[in-house]
This record gives sequence, structure tokens and C-alpha cells, in this order.
Amino acid sequence: MINMRIAEENVISWKWIIAAFPIILYSFSNRKSMGYIEDRHHVTANFWDYILIPLNDVYLIVYYIFPLIIFISSIYINRTFDYTKLIRLGSYKRWIITKLKQLFIMNIFVISIFVGAIVITAINTPFSLEWSNVGIINESGNEILHTLQMHFQIRLLL
Repeated sequence: MINMRIAEENVISWKWIIAAFPIILYSFSNRKSMGYIEDRHHVTANFWDYILIPLNDVYLIVYYIFPLIIFISSIYINRTFDYTKLIRLGSYKRWIITKLKQLFIMNIFVISIFVGAIVITAINTPFSLEWSNVGIINESGNEILHTLQMHFQIRLLL
């Protein structure tokens, strides 16, 4: 069996880190709006408030992360298809399984960039394992924290 490595095909490179910039900008925007919520309601947010809002933002995931993963996957499949590799693997089934393994690694890489960018923007914020008072506030822009705090008693269950 042939060993196909992602590093040999130069699919994952430093250029994909450019995809993290919109996530970082969004997280910094979220950080500014969280400061506004803290000042307006006289509460304090902690590290997890800055992490959970971007991680659970449906619009960010549906309109940026999901299309990015599809775009990267389709470009990877188009650029790496070769009949000689298909012949060496013996069948389309083996080729598909091999590509799925490689795409899984690539998608994990993209998701880790997503999570890493969000964690980077939450540095230098107060850390606590308890829910903050920000989750009690039920207003536009804070639905995620409010819903999570209503359904989970402690943050360790997340």
C-alpha cells in the first residue's frame, strides 16, 4: 500500500493561517461588544464568555467556517487527483478512503485554527470555572450565553 502524506503534497501550509484573520477580527469585535454589555449592566465577564460566543455563533460557522472547509476540500481533491495514484491504490474505493483520511486531517487543522484564533483573542481576560453574570442577561447578542446558562448548571459540563 502506498503511503500518501499531506505534507508531501504541500496542502497544509502557512497560507491557510490567513483564514484565521477574519475569525480574529470577529472575536475582537465580540470582545469590544462584551465590554459594552459589562458596562451597561454592571457585570463582569470571564474567559469562557469570550470563548463561547464565537464558538457557538451560527452565522460564523455557516457562512465562513463551513464554506471554507468545503472550498479547501474541493481544491484539495481537484489538485491531488491523479490516475497513477488511483491505479496504485487499485480501486476507487481505496482512493476515496485515502482521500477521506487526508481530508479529515485537513478539516481538523482548519477547526483547530478556528478554535486557536478564538482562544488567542480571549487572552488576558478573567478566568473562572463558574458562570459569570453576563449569562443572566437576556438581550440581543447574548442569546448563546443565556441559553447555555439556563440548560447547564455548571460550566464544567460543557
